[in-house]
Amino acid sequence: MSSNRRKKRADTAPTVRRGQSGRKRLSPELEGLARGEETRLRVPRRRAPRLRDPRASGLVPGVANRDARRVFDHRVNLILARKSENQDLADALAEAWAMRLWRGRSIASFEAFVADVLELSPDDALQSVKRTCSSLEIPADGLSDEAIAIWFRSESALLDADLEGRVRVAVAAGETGETIRLEVAVERAPGALHHIGRRLTPLMRDQEPPRDASPPRDSRPARSAEKKKRS
Repeated sequence: MSSNRRKKRADTAPTVRRGQSGRKRLSPELEGLARGEETRLRVPRRRAPRLRDPRASGLVPGVANRDARRVFDHRVNLILARKSENQDLADALAEAWAMRLWRGRSIASFEAFVADVLELSPDDALQSVKRTCSSLEIPADGLSDEAIAIWFRSESALLDADLEGRVRVAVAAGETGETIRLEVAVERAPGALHHIGRRLTPLMRDQEPPRDASPPRDSRPARSAEKKKRS
């Protein structure tokens, strides 16, 4: 009987125990789950960048569809009103080209927007845009998606608050960074900045680094110990 036990012990492979340095440590979230301190795995959520809009029906990246349509309708009405009064449309066309206004109503291109909505010659409109962009400090290669989103959101905020003002994005001569420019009466500036700030808050949050859903486990005992000492 004893010989069989010795034989089994000899056939069994020896257990090799690794030191702490050779082990792969789990993340704090998984360690808490393994110890039974957590009932579910807490994984910090990452916000998808607002300007990389995954919406299949999104009109303008980083802009709600209702805001895009609101700005489109407002600007088109202004352009058509100027057209009926034979006023100069150069600035309005250049800004419409810079902010890709036609996307507010899912129109394919600037040329289609000018021909079908404004009933103007696309060739003449493009020539006007090329002449006017430099005077408005609009880069020839257009604006970034971030600048366009800020432009749409800011103008929509003024429209919703029924505040008169002008918003545009430009790049000053000799500079590379885009700047937003707001023209509004001094007495209405606090309200305008308030509403624009609220409308731009989602874009600011998307630029912040993700935060953990809960503090590290190692910090909790230290906090409780400090409270006992103070008490």
